[in-house]
Amino acid sequence: MGYDEETWCIDYDNYENDMEEKREYYFNDYNWEELPYDVQSAASKFGFTQNEWDNDIPVMGMMDKEWNELTPELQKAALTLGYTEDIWCEVEEEQEIEQSNNWIDEDWVDLPTDVKEAAKVLGFTKQLWDNDGKTVHTEKDWDDLNPELQKAAITLGYTKIEWCDDFDEYENEIRIDYKEEDWIDLPTNVQTAATILGFTQNTWDNDIRTPNEDKDWIQLSSEQQKAAMTLGYDKDKWCDEDDDDF
Repeated sequence: MGYDEETWCIDYDNYENDMEEKREYYFNDYNWEELPYDVQSAASKFGFTQNEWDNDIPVMGMMDKEWNELTPELQKAALTLGYTEDIWCEVEEEQEIEQSNNWIDEDWVDLPTDVKEAAKVLGFTKQLWDNDGKTVHTEKDWDDLNPELQKAAITLGYTKIEWCDDFDEYENEIRIDYKEEDWIDLPTNVQTAATILGFTQNTWDNDIRTPNEDKDWIQLSSEQQKAAMTLGYDKDKWCDEDDDDF
């Protein structure tokens, strides 16, 4: 191969310098097309595609693991990306600190990219987020969330205890009885829920029943059950009032 001790050491020193540069920047400032092929390949092993890499979209899964949880293949890929075990652990600690921030009270436009992506995983849109809306997932207890949803909740700043506290508050909120309120006085999310159940301002204000009110709870779609819960119902209350006027 043409090496002697001196040229081998020079090449090794050059390699170490290259690795130091990689470790300093982790290639994060490079666009996908600028990455060497081996770095693209290493990034792909962690689930990155050009879209995620270039748009700073977090990948769920392997990048969240501790170093000793990575397979030898992934540890090798991490080294190619410029990490060492110490650097990997430092980055993980920084991410945990960042994730401990609670973003719930921030406007959508002020959310970091990874937090927006986590919010989308939980079903949020800009409109829902900025208007304190709920999604089908925010109405679930922590143990009913799958691992991806739990991870998204953690990125938003939740712990299991905080999520469950919010869930309990929500359970109390949805039991507010809105049926005596005029349409114009209903919160936007309640008007939306009423519309899903077939109400208009005219039918609501004039106590006109809708076909959905005559259905048993199990005959309602998931969306309609969610709407009924927003109006203050649960399964038992819906069934108790099934034959009464709304």
